[in-house]
Amino acid sequence: VASLSALVAEVRKFGKLSRPQQVERLREAISPAGNLGHLADLAVPVHLPNQSNVVVSGIIVEKTTILKSAMMPIKLVCRKEKSRGEEEREEGEVDEEKQPRCHTVLLKSSNDLRRDQLIIACIDLMDMLLKREGVDLNIITYRVTATSHNQGLVEWVENSFDLQHILDEYADIRLFFQAHDPSNRQERAERAERRGNPLASILAGTSPAADAAAERAKF
Repeated sequence: VASLSALVAEVRKFGKLSRPQQVERLREAISPAGNLGHLADLAVPVHLPNQSNVVVSGIIVEKTTILKSAMMPIKLVCRKEKSRGEEEREEGEVDEEKQPRCHTVLLKSSNDLRRDQLIIACIDLMDMLLKREGVDLNIITYRVTATSHNQGLVEWVENSFDLQHILDEYADIRLFFQAHDPSNRQERAERAERRGNPLASILAGTSPAADAAAERAKF
């Protein structure tokens, strides 16, 4: 955690530089010859604070970057260690490419993630209570861990779309669902309705609220 704070402090020095220059300076800092070079190859593998089941042994310098934002969040691509079970399954196998296993996390600063962490915990609790009553909203939350009052780690969700991209591209989130899951959308909606799932009308694309939102998006 102390090393992550040092990395955030280092990145803040690049505030007046262009984004390509910021990324270049970041990679110089975490390269083996840089002042934070120990992060590239940790002496002892560590468990990630926000995902204790993930063990990493260092940062992959060439894949780590700074996202386009005024807060300059850092996308850390870490070298992931294999679990004992994975090592046993792969015994005797030959990996000719030997590509490093990666795990990505987002290091955010100038944000109080304690509130985000509490909200995620409340959503998880709500989901658990609803499932006890037979209502499954198919909620999947991402991990958030505050490491101080103004910084923390956020789980990076691969192959995902942010809401702004969806609205810019499709204007109506139902069109996005149809484009990315056209085959069994109606079937899942009917199954959800039989189970009394409140999301049934949204899955079926018949929500009055969604219709109103789609009309507003046209103007």
